[in-house]
Amino acid sequence: MNITKLKYVQILFVLFSLIAFEGLSYGAGEFKQHYNKGIDFYKQGKYEQAGSEFENALELKPSDVYAIYGLGNTNYCLAKYDDAVNNYLKAVEINPDYEKVHYSLSLAYSKLGKKQEAEKHKTIFK
Repeated sequence: MNITKLKYVQILFVLFSLIAFEGLSYGAGEFKQHYNKGIDFYKQGKYEQAGSEFENALELKPSDVYAIYGLGNTNYCLAKYDDAVNNYLKAVEINPDYEKVHYSLSLAYSKLGKKQEAEKHKTIFK
């Protein structure tokens, strides 16, 4: 390969890397923006808005355990216990060692009258 071709390949590689990095950082920034808005709305007790922001964040990163957990907590506060359980179960599937999710899952199961499931997750939390 001559020097001219090598420089051309290097330039293409750098341009491709910059474009790829920009695309990744754009999505990450947008995710973080929605996630942080969800947290802010949640802290203000604006659970409907918080839920919308967590859902927007999850459209960008469907397997983000923290956004899933945030959506679960939001659903719990809205007394949507079945939805909260589903969110928490998804979070546990992704990260079985995330103890706070097990505790929240035990609370949601308790609200649904499912004492056996609640106790199971409460013991995992301890």
